[in-house]
Amino acid sequence: MLFSQYDKYLDQVSAIEWLRDPAVASMLRQNLYHHDGEKYHLHAYCIMPNHVHVVLTPSPKFIEDSSRSSHAVGEAFDKGSPLSRIMHSLKSYTANEANKLLERSGRFWQPESYDHWIRDEEEMERIVSYICSNPIAANLASKPEDWPWCSCHDRFQLDGDTSGWLPAS
Repeated sequence: MLFSQYDKYLDQVSAIEWLRDPAVASMLRQNLYHHDGEKYHLHAYCIMPNHVHVVLTPSPKFIEDSSRSSHAVGEAFDKGSPLSRIMHSLKSYTANEANKLLERSGRFWQPESYDHWIRDEEEMERIVSYICSNPIAANLASKPEDWPWCSCHDRFQLDGDTSGWLPAS
């Protein structure tokens, strides 16, 4: 309940909307897809002007490789969960690239993120539906597949499916 109230607040009020820039949103989408099938399986995502929703499952290979090695390639070692290592990688790379595109410096992402373990298929369906409808709730699109920075749009372009679910890579 608190998360949905906070999300509504984010959709209505923000002084910083760096992700509204198409070049930044495109770079972020490309990076999400870059690691799909390697570090994780990307189920769904939605890039809003000032925040991002991502539904992913860490890949078994990434979990296994991370547990055997003290350093993941190109990343600082993190004793945290596979999810924390994935988020560190995504946030580090995209922050540097976004700052270049926006000709700025400094912190880009908030240091924390809202992580949630999805416990069953019903909850997964509800969450994917929720994030794909986020652009509608924020009055950015009339249909989920109309928002260009969302898995629902990508899936619709691929095969006409409007569920927002991305096919396995």
